[in-house]
Amino acid sequence: MPSTTTRTTAPPLHVQHALEHREHFERSLRRSMKGNLWCKVDGDTVTIFRRWDKWAWCIVREGSEAEPVFSPRKYGTEEETVAAAWEHLYGV
Repeated sequence: MPSTTTRTTAPPLHVQHALEHREHFERSLRRSMKGNLWCKVDGDTVTIFRRWDKWAWCIVREGSEAEPVFSPRKYGTEEETVAAAWEHLYGV
């Protein structure tokens, strides 16, 4: 009788790279004196902050005179907001 073992295959390289990059992004977040999460990524400063009972993100380009970019919506958790900021940065 043939073996019915299931094979687990690794995700495609671009997906694996994106996941590794996201883990690195999440590990690089630091807590500010005000309690906000923040990090610098590729010349951008990303800040995750609480606004009343919801969460939002802000991205500021270093050395740019452009206005900061704020999340288009508010999120229910800090974790959701971190994921949304990463997705905005990398278009995932």
